[in-house]
Amino acid sequence: MSQQFHNQQPTRTPSPMFAQHITAEPEENCGSSVSSLPFPSSSSEGNSSPHHIHYPHPHPLPLPHRHNSTLHSSSGTEVDYAERGEKALLLHAQEYKLPLTVKAIVDSYIQIANTMALITALLAAVQISMAQVVFTNNTTDGTPLPPAWLTLHWLVYAGIYLNSGATASALAFINYAGYLTSSARVLLLTDPNSWPTRCFYGEKLPFESLALPYIDQDFELMINFGLKKNMRPVWHSLSYGFYAGSFFFFVSLGLWIWLVEPLAVAISLTVLILPPAAWLTSSFFFTAEHVPSVPRDLAKNLAFCACTVLQQNWDPQPIAVFGKQVYAQ
Repeated sequence: MSQQFHNQQPTRTPSPMFAQHITAEPEENCGSSVSSLPFPSSSSEGNSSPHHIHYPHPHPLPLPHRHNSTLHSSSGTEVDYAERGEKALLLHAQEYKLPLTVKAIVDSYIQIANTMALITALLAAVQISMAQVVFTNNTTDGTPLPPAWLTLHWLVYAGIYLNSGATASALAFINYAGYLTSSARVLLLTDPNSWPTRCFYGEKLPFESLALPYIDQDFELMINFGLKKNMRPVWHSLSYGFYAGSFFFFVSLGLWIWLVEPLAVAISLTVLILPPAAWLTSSFFFTAEHVPSVPRDLAKNLAFCACTVLQQNWDPQPIAVFGKQVYAQ
């Protein structure tokens, strides 16, 4: 009889009071319930053992700021769930990558800045060589220079300054945009409300930034991910320096040809060089999306006002119609 009693396996069915006790919310969680623990359930869906506490689906990890939400177990150890969120954030920061949209924008602007830096550096070098030739051909006996030569001096100096400044602006922009990933990583670890942190927790990019015009949208996103705000004026100076420097380069080159070459050579080269150069510069300035829209609108308004004044005074109908068409575009 005793042997049969020892061989019988006891059934461990907890009482309803005990089951209610182990599934109830602890009172010493400092405001955090068991259902909000940031780790998955310890039992599968089909396991109905009373020794496993069934948690619902886990919530996202808490924001990376420390709080006093701790759970005291029966053994006296404390589990800080905010620390688990910080560890997951640190692991993610070690291999952080920009969102695809932001990365594509940064890469495109860096490529454009590289191209502009190369072109403006070459133009500045050519104009420096031109300045040496111009100065050696001028008279040094103390007689004043003709106005055409003074204009050429001014154009050459202005082109050198503009192209050199555009090259420096391009290098500065490439320098700051090149480590945008590191800047976003710093925001991820230090600012819980930054967009790198919000994207880490699954939030999408703001629609307000995506709905802005081309250049406004790009810089809004890059600034939200760590680009310095003064990089936008740097990009504006790069764009203005590139177009103005190219314009002064072609004008100074044409004036130089008219001053030192025979008339037939000057006319032929002017017809072949200046119109294509002017058309390329104006087409980029009026249609390129990476150029700020304010100077384009200002140029269109000035052209329209000039054509209106001409129409009221001298009535040049074709010029006025052309100006209105340019403004309408």
